[in-house]
Amino acid sequence: MHLTILFMHGMDGHMSSTYLRATLPSVRNVLTLDDRGFADLTGKPNEAGLTIDTRAAWDWLRARGASSDSMLAV
Repeated sequence: MHLTILFMHGMDGHMSSTYLRATLPSVRNVLTLDDRGFADLTGKPNEAGLTIDTRAAWDWLRARGASSDSMLAV
């Protein structure tokens, strides 16, 4: 089975998808997101926004064929 990772890396940096694929050979797809208010994003980070953004990313991956049995959100 190949994993799909939804990586919510937080405010203080990120792990590139290249690094994740190199260290976890079963990973096929990695989606990383910036928190609201960081990088070029507007808004302020908060729990409600994180929940909305995570759910939207999960649904986006599912709509593109990722199986919920093979997805990991971290």
